[in-house]
Amino acid sequence: MLVRPLDIAPIATNLLLHSRKCHDSYNGARHLPISTWVRSPTIRATEYGEHVLGYEIVLFYGHNRACTIFRTWDDFRTLKRGLTSWKRATDFSSPQDIQALDRFLREALAKRSRECAMEYFLRRRMEDCAGHC
Repeated sequence: MLVRPLDIAPIATNLLLHSRKCHDSYNGARHLPISTWVRSPTIRATEYGEHVLGYEIVLFYGHNRACTIFRTWDDFRTLKRGLTSWKRATDFSSPQDIQALDRFLREALAKRSRECAMEYFLRRRMEDCAGHC
C-alpha cells in the first residue's frame, strides 16, 4: 500500500519517537512517511572531527509516530541527482532555502517514493534518531 504524503506536515503535540527495537519498521524502507518537516540547518560535528551544515528532518508516520533523521546539503543534492528523470522538481539552489528543500522532499515522496535514491536518503544512518538508536 502506497501512502501519499500530506501537503502540510501534521505536527502533533505528543509525537512518539520510536525505540531502537522498532527503528527498522520506521526507517523509510518498510514504511514510507506520511509527511516530512525539514528544520533549520545547524552545524554538526562528524565522526572525523569536521563540522558540516546539517538539517534535522522529522518523518511523520501513522499512529502518531515520528522519526528524526539528519542529512547534509550534499545529501539533498545527491537525492536530486538520483531522481534524474524527474523534470519538474522544485529547484533549490541555496543551503539556506529551507522552504524549497522541504517542498522538494515532500514532492519527491509523493512522486518518486519508490526510487533507489529516495530509499537511500530515508534509510537509517548511525547519526539518526537523535541518540535513540
